[in-house]
Amino acid sequence: MGVGEWKTRIHGVGKRRTWRKLHLAVNEATGEIVTAVVSTNDISDDQVFCQLRSGSRK
Repeated sequence: MGVGEWKTRIHGVGKRRTWRKLHLAVNEATGEIVTAVVSTNDISDDQVFCQLRSGSRK
């Protein structure tokens, strides 16, 4: 048996797991989390910046 074949044969095919990112906007004065956005691993910080900024003005 090759690499990983035994595990697959005994336990079956595993579930694919993916990373998630939590982007936070924090009030510097109080340390309070003002806005949070969860995204997939392929989304960069600059892509959610507008969402964080618009949510913090509430």
